[in-house]
Amino acid sequence: MTHCPYYECLMNGSNLLTEADKKPFALCPVCLRKLDAYFEIGCEGGIQERYSRLVAELENNGNQCFNRELTLYRDLQDLFEQDIEGSVYKKKIAERKMLQQ
Repeated sequence: MTHCPYYECLMNGSNLLTEADKKPFALCPVCLRKLDAYFEIGCEGGIQERYSRLVAELENNGNQCFNRELTLYRDLQDLFEQDIEGSVYKKKIAERKMLQQ
């Protein structure tokens, strides 16, 4: 994957350590879709499961440096639960499982 020019994203390019430290520890929607398409995240519980695991790990870790990311991941979890996209991903996962059989 190349550097992300679209949003504030983990995949943004950086030339200095200070620039790298300012980047969020999260992928933008474009990079997340690329990652999903490449690694087929949807097959193993989907992107919702990814965020659930990230939230659990950050809560268990307790490191206050990741509060911004923890808030972002919780918000994304809520969106997946409330939004139509959650059902789109569930359908996508079911379709992939059927194709694999």
